[in-house]
Amino acid sequence: IEAGGNVGIGTASPGAKLHVNGAIYAPGHPVQYVGQNVHDIVVYGNSIGRYITPLDITITPKFSNSKIMLHWVINAEAHHDQVIRIYRFISSGASSLIGFNSNNQGVHSGAAPIHHDNDHNSTMNTHTVAWVDTPNTTSAVTYRIFTRPSNTGSNWFRLNRTVGGGTLGQSNHEIAVSYKSAMEIAV
Repeated sequence: IEAGGNVGIGTASPGAKLHVNGAIYAPGHPVQYVGQNVHDIVVYGNSIGRYITPLDITITPKFSNSKIMLHWVINAEAHHDQVIRIYRFISSGASSLIGFNSNNQGVHSGAAPIHHDNDHNSTMNTHTVAWVDTPNTTSAVTYRIFTRPSNTGSNWFRLNRTVGGGTLGQSNHEIAVSYKSAMEIAV
């Protein structure tokens, strides 16, 4: 502690109220946060599975053993009989499906279902997806959302819009904003 009240750990000349020259061990505490509102209005036609590009989240963990808490609030109109799956892509090129029920890895297994909707021409649904991952790396990691029909069919998906309202919206056809975030938690 110097006369001006600054505290130094690992340094004799602290340049701030608390100056730490080295790693901090703080299990259970947030290390960093990445979050963003998603305003994109995107139409995905019938497909066996689709990658919802605007929902990508990229984070570069500071510690290789950190947990990454993922959170999406997805406003969409979509054909039911689909699941939302999460994939992890590491900058080294490795990729893997991580967001599914590990007791069953079939096409009907995901992190969350698409909500049932009897009226595809108005008011979309809000899908909340949360996942905890341990990527075991300090390289950049991108988490991606895919939707997958839970049968052999092909189904559609509309991000931040209804089916009938178009991208400009109109009476009874809402336009919305989705959200994505990743938080690194020290272990």
